[in-house]
Amino acid sequence: AIPLQEPQSAGTKLSSVFSALLRATDEEKVILSPLDSKRYHTEIQIKVVKQLFGKEEHSDAFYTVLNGAVATADSSGPGQSRRRLRYHDMVTSGAGVIRRERSISNLMDPSFQEKGVEVLSLWPAGSIVGYLDFCLDRPRVFRAVCCHESTVVAKMTMADIHLMRIENPGLDALIQRVLLQASLLDLANCTCDM
Repeated sequence: AIPLQEPQSAGTKLSSVFSALLRATDEEKVILSPLDSKRYHTEIQIKVVKQLFGKEEHSDAFYTVLNGAVATADSSGPGQSRRRLRYHDMVTSGAGVIRRERSISNLMDPSFQEKGVEVLSLWPAGSIVGYLDFCLDRPRVFRAVCCHESTVVAKMTMADIHLMRIENPGLDALIQRVLLQASLLDLANCTCDM
């Protein structure tokens, strides 16, 4: 598991997040540095309780949390059964180990807590969200909402990836490694024992 990291401060750059996830060498950090120009992604500031994406929506991008936090929210209505992990109360992410619980966190803005959204997990700065559905080109399997007033995410679309592949194949190769690393972290969170 990746060691737990403190939430990153405002102004975190995408290259820094990916460098940390890859445990990049100095050479790889140089290759990742063009990400700071924002040519291959869009940075979006999201308001509290604004939905980043909904369950069953088309997965046109994946997101990296640069500041603040994103929550996966329970979409089931009252009386509907919810799947619970039998053995895994923790999940690993690019931001480290995350407790999977329905509790209040200092990563959540007070106005978010008042909205009554039931949080399944919190994804702090450094986390990659929605990449698996994006890579598999399938509808979203969960709902993600902003839960902190200063949340900023980097949105990377397939068009961004294609442009990067043409203009900067070395950078594209590292991004593919980032997505592979994120996939490996998901294997650590495997729910197949349910």
